Amino acid sequence: MNLPPEENLAYQAACYERSSPGGHTPKLYDTLRPSEALPRGGLLVEAIRGRLAKLPEDLDAIADALASLHSQSLPNAAARPPLLAPENPWLAMVNEVRQQANWLADAQLASKITQRIKQELDLLPTRLSDATPTLISFDTHPGNFFNPRRRPRGAGGFREVPLWSAGYRPCPHVALHLDHLGS
Repeated sequence: MNLPPEENLAYQAACYERSSPGGHTPKLYDTLRPSEALPRGGLLVEAIRGRLAKLPEDLDAIADALASLHSQSLPNAAARPPLLAPENPWLAMVNEVRQQANWLADAQLASKITQRIKQELDLLPTRLSDATPTLISFDTHPGNFFNPRRRPRGAGGFREVPLWSAGYRPCPHVALHLDHLGS
């Protein structure tokens, strides 16, 4: 997204705040402003004890966590910032995937595979006729889900914040697990 540190931090904080009503995201406690020691700032979030999701047994819990986002009401246009909400979220996502495809050669895939990916990208429509705007998340591969010990079996959640908007936007993240600060 190439946001400056303060804007990036505000974006990430908004992602936590807006996804928390679904009950599957760690609570955001505070933000750490960018500084010389922490150039991009940081987020202080609830520590959740548990284990990473295991496939296929945790697929139902992952689906529940994603549904908790998709079922939230879409905020009106004035309430969406700082989260990005492109007018045509599908096209924004397609353009982002095409931009990422610029690095296919670096992946050193077989030429048939690279050619097939490019062919499939060329077939993508610019608009979906049946699309309904909804809140979505990004970076939701199974490694970003956990099965917490505190919740009932099957009530999985996000290991790290699901980052969502009315469009499709990534936001890199890192989790530092601290049991306690100070002495």
